Amino acid sequence: MTCRDTAVTECFQRGLSVSAAVTPVLQALAGFSLFAGLDTSTCRRLAEGAELRGFSGGDVICREGEPGTGLHLVTKGQVKLLLQAGNGHEKVFDLITTGACFGEPSLYTDQPHLVTAQAIIDTQLLHVPSADLLKALRETPELALRVIKGLASRIYRRTHDLKSYMLMSGTQRVICYLLHDVPFEAEGPEEIAVTLPVRKGLIASRLNLTQEHFSRILHELAAATLIRVEGQRVHIRDLSRLRAAAMP
Repeated sequence: MTCRDTAVTECFQRGLSVSAAVTPVLQALAGFSLFAGLDTSTCRRLAEGAELRGFSGGDVICREGEPGTGLHLVTKGQVKLLLQAGNGHEKVFDLITTGACFGEPSLYTDQPHLVTAQAIIDTQLLHVPSADLLKALRETPELALRVIKGLASRIYRRTHDLKSYMLMSGTQRVICYLLHDVPFEAEGPEEIAVTLPVRKGLIASRLNLTQEHFSRILHELAAATLIRVEGQRVHIRDLSRLRAAAMP
C-alpha cells in the first residue's frame, strides 16, 4: 500500500470522514515529503482547504508584485520562476518540477511575490492556503522543522548559485549542471546519460548564460569528446575528465 493510500485508510480507521472532494487532495498532499507521515488529522485539515489547480503551458500562475496566497506544490508538470526587467526581458530564476514547491517567501514574510511563476507545460498544482499552513506550523513542530530544513537547503543552493556566477566560467557552470544528479561515487568508462528536464534555452537562462553561449559550450565539450548530445539527452563519455574540467 502506498503512503497516499495509507493516509486515506488511516483517516477511516480513526473515524475521520473523507469526502469525495477531499480524497484526491489528501492523496496528493500525502505524496509530498513535506507532509508524508504527519498526523492524519493535520493532513486532513490542510486537505479540506487545499485545491488542485490545472494550468496549460504558458499560463501565468502568479505575478511579481501580487500578494501571496499560499504554498504551491507541483503534482505534475514544470514551472519556471521569472525575474522580469522593465525592458520586457526576463530571466529564469528557478525551474520547479514535479514533487517540488514554490511561494514560500511571500507566504512566510507576508510580502508580495518577488518573481512571476509560469507553467512551462501542462501542469497541475496543489494550492495550500497561507492561513491553513501557518496554523499547521504553529501546531505541528515536525512540520515546522521540515519547512526550516527545506528553506535552509534552498539558501544553501542559492549561495552556491551566487558563488558559481561570481567565480565560475560558463563552461564550469554547464559542467556542474550536467554532473548535479550523477552520484559522487560514480566512476568507470561507461557512458552516463543525463536527460535535460526542460528546453535548453531555459537551462541557459537558469545558468545566467545566453542560449547561444550554452549551445556553444555543449558543442565544445562534445568536440573534446567529453560528452555526446542527442536532443535532450547528454551522454557523459569521460566522467573523470569532465569532473576535472569543472575544477578552477
